[in-house]
Amino acid sequence: RRSLIRMFGSPPGNYGVGVDVLIDSGKWDTTKDLADAYVNWSCYAYGRNLYGTREKELFHRRFRKSQITIKNMSDRETDIFDVDDVYTYLGGMNAFVREYGDNELYSVIGDDSDPDNTKLRSLDDECRYVFRSKVLNPKFLNGLKEHGYAGVSVLMNISKFMIGWDGTSDSLDEWMYEKYCEKFLFDEATLQWMMDNNPDAVKEIVENLSQAESRGFWSPDDDTKSKLKDIFLDLAVKK
Repeated sequence: RRSLIRMFGSPPGNYGVGVDVLIDSGKWDTTKDLADAYVNWSCYAYGRNLYGTREKELFHRRFRKSQITIKNMSDRETDIFDVDDVYTYLGGMNAFVREYGDNELYSVIGDDSDPDNTKLRSLDDECRYVFRSKVLNPKFLNGLKEHGYAGVSVLMNISKFMIGWDGTSDSLDEWMYEKYCEKFLFDEATLQWMMDNNPDAVKEIVENLSQAESRGFWSPDDDTKSKLKDIFLDLAVKK
């Protein structure tokens, strides 16, 4: 009976895989920590007469054979930098395969926004695509500015999701962090809008970028470090 088990999920009565909790808290050191959280929350077997039986060893045996992970996105209204669910579930699986898998990981995003023209991109390419087409798009920022506090919160979430994707999947390029800083923090008018509407979010953004540096996700130059430090100190003074 156990040999036929193929469906795993969260513990009965619970939701999630714990990866986002660790990313939010910052209380993790390596990708293995994220992988272990994914396993501990996802190793409950479901099926005929199985209602969430913990099968950690079997989960390991099944999933370590994975060669490809995939997430289908049904529209362009929501993307991989919009919600934490995607990096939590797909990213959590990627973290597991990277740490425990028998094969090199290849992660894919399916774009089903046009059913007559379905596309597949590698996760790395999808990150680049969304970053260039949306995050750095002036129309995106102009739209956020109409929503004040909530608009800045969206930018804060993106900085957190960047850590989530890099921590689980190593899927971001360093230029994404650099362009994020240039676009939102080092442009005086944009920074002032952010400070006026949600200074706490700005503080968290700077902390997230600093965390990304300390984890080795990017290597900012001295000028970038100095600018981020000045923003952080300015926020501290205004407090």
